[in-house]
Amino acid sequence: MKVVLSFFNVYPFHGKGGVEKYPYYFAKSLSKAGVDVEIVTSTYDGKSRVEFYDGIKYVLLRPKIRNRKLTMNLTHPWADILSLNLARYLKKQDFDILHSYGGAAYFYLRYKDRRPVVVQPFGLEPWTAYHSLNFLQKIYLQIFMRYPWKYCITHANAIASEGAFINKQIIKLFDIDKNKIFNLPIGVDIESIKKQIEDEKVSRSELGLSEDDFIIISVNRFIPIKGLDYLVDAFSIVKQYVKEAKLILIGSMTYPQEVKTYEYLVNKVKKYNLSNDVIFKPNLPEDILFKYYSISDIYVSPTLQDDFIISIAEAMVCGLPVVSTGQEFLVKNGVNGCVIPKRNAEKLAEAILKIYCSESKRHIMGKHSQKIVEEYDWSNIAKIAIKKYENLLKK
Repeated sequence: MKVVLSFFNVYPFHGKGGVEKYPYYFAKSLSKAGVDVEIVTSTYDGKSRVEFYDGIKYVLLRPKIRNRKLTMNLTHPWADILSLNLARYLKKQDFDILHSYGGAAYFYLRYKDRRPVVVQPFGLEPWTAYHSLNFLQKIYLQIFMRYPWKYCITHANAIASEGAFINKQIIKLFDIDKNKIFNLPIGVDIESIKKQIEDEKVSRSELGLSEDDFIIISVNRFIPIKGLDYLVDAFSIVKQYVKEAKLILIGSMTYPQEVKTYEYLVNKVKKYNLSNDVIFKPNLPEDILFKYYSISDIYVSPTLQDDFIISIAEAMVCGLPVVSTGQEFLVKNGVNGCVIPKRNAEKLAEAILKIYCSESKRHIMGKHSQKIVEEYDWSNIAKIAIKKYENLLKK
């Protein structure tokens, strides 16, 4: 079986965020299960070509697309051009399944003689954020993003959803048969993470921290929707009760909005006079990331999103209790952490302090985290996808 995965921006060529890393890890897991897989994505330097990374074939097509996620930006017309180039490329290829993200499959789906297509929406911002836009923005978004996405979702052979938490939204927004949707959670590479931690054991002192520190970690893009300003506010409260508390903020800082958010957070930390207690680590290399997870006491996700947050799953593999503003399918209240309301610094601080008060409870919660996350190992996700692909090919 040959599967083509198509997405506009993919690791390692376009960034290190969860959305970019998803196709890379998914491709690796499919390949490990015996599937012939390639990734088709946008070029990063304007030149179309084939490259190989970590044993995975990448087909890089024009045009170059830099920004990958903002609801309103000028990249959507270029994304539509990439969709057209993808269709032309696929027309000449021999493959079995196209697994596409967002509106990437739009032009290919218009071919009458085509292979089965699985579409994965990966967030519904073009609809959920639509009401906050002005008239011209709505027209722009409708033409270049909402229409192609809707066409893909309504014409695909199957819809891959991150989980039941988003299925109702898909059915309501697109009026499609629920039987067309199958759950395909985002995975985590448990074996690889454990190996990195084992091979790269590090002490707190090597990273400039003390054994007595209570270390809070959060790994996100530096963008507003991640809610990091609420975490900084919450940390200022925590410091009033826990003098040895430290906050580590790790994230991508590539695009203008990320730089702007990062600078805003740095200034906010300065206003609280917490510069010695909040450690920023922008653009941290992947091979170093898990060192910081491994020496931390608790993971906090203050996100305003309801999506699957890969960094939560990564933290769980590392045995950390989690405080999150959602993601109840990963964070079980009172079992491996606490789920609290969004946009509430006081509740964030309260939950952090609750877990801080008992070291033994933190340890037990961390063990539960490791058990819960086993379900999301990439090997299990690959099995779900392959079973669906085989059923589509039978039809």
